[in-house]
Amino acid sequence: GKTRYDEDLKAYVLNDGSALVGYCNVPGPVTAKVRGDTPGINVTSEGKIIRLTASNDGTFRGVSVRVTGEDGGSYLAPDVTLVVDTAKPTVNMNSPKTMAFVKDSFIISGTASDGNGIAKVEYSIADDKADVHEKDGSVSQSGKAEWKNVAFTKAGEFWVNVSLKDAPDGYIPFSLRVTDTVGKTTYVNSVLHKDVTPPEVKVILPEDEAVVNGENTIVFSVTDAGRTNKVTYTSASGKTKSPYEM
Repeated sequence: GKTRYDEDLKAYVLNDGSALVGYCNVPGPVTAKVRGDTPGINVTSEGKIIRLTASNDGTFRGVSVRVTGEDGGSYLAPDVTLVVDTAKPTVNMNSPKTMAFVKDSFIISGTASDGNGIAKVEYSIADDKADVHEKDGSVSQSGKAEWKNVAFTKAGEFWVNVSLKDAPDGYIPFSLRVTDTVGKTTYVNSVLHKDVTPPEVKVILPEDEAVVNGENTIVFSVTDAGRTNKVTYTSASGKTKSPYEM
């Protein structure tokens, strides 16, 4: 099933609405009740079988069940810790925006939250290595991605400045990976456009060594691998500056 015991957490992990099931070796049928005040934990019984379920995510420590047998005898089960996890981490990215133009670095920032807490925030540049695929809510990954850790606060806020000095101009795919304490993972995939190469400008008219006099038409060709923002003509003396629409 989807319930397992985690040695590191010293707890039973209830994934995706699963239950912790126990057998009572006492005269049955039995009735069961959660000892004390443990909001969110529910217990049911059928014959000699009891089932513990939860109505919300979180970590529940010291959970114990009192069982009453058919003979009226009362029995207290040992305490257990339950970690209930039905959802992947929630991630809100503040930056960068998809298809943003960047230079030699960019900032990844945002917040992550989960009912059981965040264990790791990581990023990977160029997902041809990571090869992450998501279909119908299920994420699969092949290849060996180079994931790098991102520091985050107790509130789940994360921020990192990522260098792109060694990356060529062009599209830069990247992924963010957030993992909760139980192991559920959320991926955020995006693409940036690095552009540190200035536009190339060529004079088409007048031609080289052409003789000109008075007013003349000047035609320029402006090319760039990215997006050209504006074009301004500046005279040799610097006194004349004229912006042009593309």
